[in-house]
Amino acid sequence: MEEIVRVPGRPDRHLDTYADRPVRPKELGPGARALDEGFWQDGRRLVFFGRGEDVLWEDESDCPAFGPRKGGGTVSYCDGEELVELKPVHKG
Repeated sequence: MEEIVRVPGRPDRHLDTYADRPVRPKELGPGARALDEGFWQDGRRLVFFGRGEDVLWEDESDCPAFGPRKGGGTVSYCDGEELVELKPVHKG
């Protein structure tokens, strides 16, 4: 049996269409968007979540932030007139 998502006023969609979409943390509003794994933008607010939805880092952006392309990498956002780039760092 195929499982579908049925929302009034919208076409039916297969449940597996949503399998790869990240789950929005409860702390964020419905307009929040995922930038990368654990990294979200909710309005001007930028938040990086760890395990268990612990907030590890938080800041604000003056523009829509840009997430990395496939494979991970840099998240970019605006701090006033400055473009800020966040990159993963490996400690070793």
